[in-house]
Amino acid sequence: MSSGLLLKRQGKYGLLLVAVWVWGAVATAWAADPERAAEHLRRAETYLSEGKTTEATLELRSAVQADPANVKAHRKLAEALLAQGDGAGAFREFREVVSLDPDDGEARLKVARFYLAARRFSDAADHASKAAELLPERFEPWLVLGRARAAEKSWAEASEALDQALKRAPDREPLWLEAARIRLAAGDREGAETVLRKGLDQIPPSSSLRVALANLLAGQDRFEEADALMEEVRNLAEGNPEKLEAVALYRLRRGDRTAAEDLLRTALREAGDDQARRTRALAALSGFYSVIGDLARARETLEELRALAPGNPAVLLRLANLYLLSGDPDRAEPLIRDLAKRSPTDRNVRLLQARLDLARGRVAEAREALEGIVAEAPDSVNGNLFLGKAYAIERQWQKAREAYQRVLAVVPGHYFANLDLAKVALELGDGQEARQAAERVLRVRPDDRTARELGAVALLVEGKAKQAEKELRALLKDKPDDPRLRLRLAQALEAQGRGPDAVAAYEAARKGEPSALEPVLREMALLDRLGRHDEVRRVGEAFLRANGEVPPVLNALAVHAMSRGDEKAAEAYLRRSLEAAPDAVETRELEARFRMSQGRAQEAIAALEKALQVQPKRVSSLLLLATIRESLGERDQARDLYRRILAVAPRHPVAANNLAMILAEKDETLPEAQRLAEIAVEEAPDNPFTADTLGWVFYRQGAFERARRQFEKARERLPDNPEVAYHLGAALARLGQKERARALLQEALEAEKKGSWAFDAGRLLEELGRKEE
Repeated sequence: MSSGLLLKRQGKYGLLLVAVWVWGAVATAWAADPERAAEHLRRAETYLSEGKTTEATLELRSAVQADPANVKAHRKLAEALLAQGDGAGAFREFREVVSLDPDDGEARLKVARFYLAARRFSDAADHASKAAELLPERFEPWLVLGRARAAEKSWAEASEALDQALKRAPDREPLWLEAARIRLAAGDREGAETVLRKGLDQIPPSSSLRVALANLLAGQDRFEEADALMEEVRNLAEGNPEKLEAVALYRLRRGDRTAAEDLLRTALREAGDDQARRTRALAALSGFYSVIGDLARARETLEELRALAPGNPAVLLRLANLYLLSGDPDRAEPLIRDLAKRSPTDRNVRLLQARLDLARGRVAEAREALEGIVAEAPDSVNGNLFLGKAYAIERQWQKAREAYQRVLAVVPGHYFANLDLAKVALELGDGQEARQAAERVLRVRPDDRTARELGAVALLVEGKAKQAEKELRALLKDKPDDPRLRLRLAQALEAQGRGPDAVAAYEAARKGEPSALEPVLREMALLDRLGRHDEVRRVGEAFLRANGEVPPVLNALAVHAMSRGDEKAAEAYLRRSLEAAPDAVETRELEARFRMSQGRAQEAIAALEKALQVQPKRVSSLLLLATIRESLGERDQARDLYRRILAVAPRHPVAANNLAMILAEKDETLPEAQRLAEIAVEEAPDNPFTADTLGWVFYRQGAFERARRQFEKARERLPDNPEVAYHLGAALARLGQKERARALLQEALEAEKKGSWAFDAGRLLEELGRKEE
């Protein structure tokens, strides 16, 4: 906006604002003292040469105050703050440098890196692009740009940026590896292989590129080529423990744990009394034991390593890592504090701090830190592993799966990543992926009971209940009284339709662990389906007598009573459940459903409002309340509740669908309605109601052919739904297909249950009749 326009719009107040602005600029110029700033700078540089960063920082702050436009002072202050671990302060100062001198390429690059770590990928890309123009010979801006574009899943742009980085630094192994990783992430295996082979042409002795290429080929079952590459790596290793560790991990992937361990123990023997080589060999061996999940031997090896190199930060890092892995944060914390004092900005130390937060239950803080680490280092095995754990705790299953998959792209045989991926895949209902992950563990550790049980559950999810039963019975031979295995066996029997056998197995699981909830709840549900209603109540009441007033069991009994039409019993169980846990949101939701079944909507609303006082962002409570409000014709309140849901879960299909239908009522909100309806269809493509809603939005916009296509999809799955019939009839009428339109409208109006749409359907049918006459 021009200053003239500003004055015209703001009148005398505009003149006053401009006067104040001019006076402020003059006052700032008068206040600047370049000579005093130069003196502070000289003293700061002296302190820096003496290693006195705190004193230097104070002088640099004074220099900036003395001359706010002094670019050198801001840059020096940014660097000093960065050295002290004050990333936020350094970021502010580097941004100030860019503001004062937009052509400072180094400052641009620093700002781009900060934005990347903060996951502001678009800003990172903008600054990296400008830095690439200002520093045409440097590869770093292109690397940051590539990482930012990869984080946005703009794979073509990311690959192009990495190619530009490689033109400037073709001798850097990490760039070739990252360029291959980006192509792999985009699903371009052939492109990744080409990149790795070109990298080997540029750097023939590279073991890292050979390892990456071998893993890629092994993933395509091209084992002969992969084995040859890893043999080359072994020959290049010449006793180097780190390279032998890579070969060992590959042998582990091929299922040869013995060969893998022998390689690393050979490196340890060959190290002899050479402390440096012995330290590296012990570190590699402990890492190997950690990967295969043998924490006792990993810890034993690390303790030996610590005795050999007591003050070595790398050893302390590994030991803290192991303490965290083995569930001992108290022993890890002092080591992490010591490391943080020495190297506060070190990525590995920050990773340990994030993991400590995770162990202490500070999940949001841990996840945010881990996301930043993974943005900086997308191939970080531990970064992705623990980011996956954070996502899993927050029940962000898809994000957790992607994090674990990134770990396995680097270390396919990683014990913990495979087990965690199996658990997450089961949460997502993907039995095949869960079974494959469990099998990768079993190739290395054939007797691992956790992996075998996960594999059995995966078979259940895949619908292979008989195979699951066989595996579970084999496991029970060693532990016949294991209640967890008894529970899984009961599920396998139930899935085969062997109800009485399943009930007996559930009872055996309950006897083995009398206070466990899952067996009793599953047995009650099965008895209900078998029609053995008296036994449902007997089993539930017996559990309550043994364990006290347990709300989930009381709620299950209430649901059973409701299904039997016994309102008095349902009321009593609900009252007992609320007395035992007045803030239990699950019980409040059940109470709301019960009240709605009784036609007492206001009491249902009151129950849900109490639930939301405890958990204001609970999606299930918000959704139930929204649907009740909408059923009462309270569209504005329902609209606001759906918006609250989408603020928590932006792609929730039901909330997006229902809000789209409400917004489609008004012309001015049709664009937002279309966006939400498209989200609902993307998230629930097989749900006919989402197709119907999107069709109605198109209809309201006058896009009748697009509407018809969506209504046809909905009609195919809901052939008896009168509202869908009306919608399709209305679209066909607008497209001139009158005969079929009349038939559909007549069908909709003859339905026993009709909604508010019936008036419009009748009017349209009458209109078609008049036109025909």
